[in-house]
Order: sequence, then C-alpha cells, then structure tokens
Amino acid sequence: MLTYAGAELALQIWDSMKKVGVALDDGVHPHASERIAALRDALRDRCNSEDTFEMITMAAKIIERAFIEVEKIILQPGEHGAIFNQEAEKLINEFTDLLDRCSNGLIPDYANFYTKAPVLLSVGYPEAILKEVFETVTDGFKKIMSRDRDNTEILIARKRTNQFKLLFGLAGNLPMPIRLVYEGVFDRLKN
Repeated sequence: MLTYAGAELALQIWDSMKKVGVALDDGVHPHASERIAALRDALRDRCNSEDTFEMITMAAKIIERAFIEVEKIILQPGEHGAIFNQEAEKLINEFTDLLDRCSNGLIPDYANFYTKAPVLLSVGYPEAILKEVFETVTDGFKKIMSRDRDNTEILIARKRTNQFKLLFGLAGNLPMPIRLVYEGVFDRLKN
C-alpha cells in the first residue's frame, strides 16, 4: 500500500503543480493525471479482487483528496487568505527581530543569523520577508551611503551596515528561486 502510494504521490505533486499554474510538461510524457489513471488500471488488472485493489489504493486516494483540498485553497484562498497574511506578518516580525539582534554589535553575529535565518525562510512566505525586510534594509543602507557621514548617527549607520552585511552574506544559503528574487532586491542599489 505504501509503495503504491509513493508512486502516486510523485504524480500527484506534478498534477497539482500543473493545476496551480506551474507547467512542467515536457511534451513527451502523458499528463500526470493520465499516468495516475494508467497506473490504477494496471494495478486493478493485477489484483485478484476489487477489495484488494481498494486496500492497496486506500493511502493513495487519501493523498489524492488532500491534494485536491490544497489545490482549492491555493486557487481560491477565501477565508484562508487572512490566515496566510497573519502568518506572513508573524514571520516577518520574527525575521526582523533576528536581524535586529544579530546586527547590534560592532561585528554582526553571523553564526547566529546564518543558523536561524534559513530556518525561518524555510517555514514559508519568503517573498513577504524579501519584500518587507530586505528592501527596507537595502533602502536604509543606500540612504546612509548617500549621506554625508558627519550627519549620520554612527550607531544607526553601523547597525544598518551590519544588517546589510548579514543579508548580503545570506545569499549563499538560499535556494535558487528565493536567491533570484533576493538578488533583484540588491539590484535596487544600482539605481
């Protein structure tokens, strides 16, 4: 049952990604939904009874129903949208607090930040963190670099510089899709 469910799981992921707008078809293989149907047909032919078939496919069908519900939530978040926004805001606050704590010293606390920041980013909502936190930090750094140093309070300048260093160094620890967005934020400094 679990072996069969694992085979369908991979296809369910592909099928769900297609339904939410991520096109992964290569034009050579049948669509994932067609492959699932073919897999079930082949299994049914090999089973000596419908009860055996139902027993083997039970876990796969539970997974399929879960994917259907997730697809509905992604495509039409409805009441879940407010919860998503709340969770994103909470994560932004946690990330901002971590960045603040790790940038207070003369030297940034790289070890603590590089251990905890990727964990926070892996929770979800990295786009919200990138937009809210990274752009704020890069804009703040850009301001202190464009001002006359005598007019900038030294502690604020050091903190903004430390925050920029922490975020700039984080790029190597980010997965590629997030890294591309992250690099786009730093491109703002060129303008």
